[in-house]
Amino acid sequence: MANAQEQHAAREMPGRAPGPRKNVLAIASICVLVFGLFTFWGAVGFGVIAAILGHIALGQIKRNPGRYRNRDLALTSVILGWTMFGATLVVITMPGEIASIVGPVLGD
Repeated sequence: MANAQEQHAAREMPGRAPGPRKNVLAIASICVLVFGLFTFWGAVGFGVIAAILGHIALGQIKRNPGRYRNRDLALTSVILGWTMFGATLVVITMPGEIASIVGPVLGD
């Protein structure tokens, strides 16, 4: 019976050298981030979840640089996840201040 590496090599496309795999957590963090963009309360929860998944993916990629790729996706989800979380907290905690700034601009 063939071991797992031989089975994996047999499934590879002919003429193509095997390379680093996609990091599933990096892809999942982007999916969670996009889902959080569509809901207001999701921006708070899903922004944090996306950022944490991105941090974990970055750690995996850093520990095994030849095994995983998609560092850019993981980094994007970390940056946008924490930005989404922070911006949503600002909107939630400062409605009076935002109204006093936006009100005169809109003519209220």
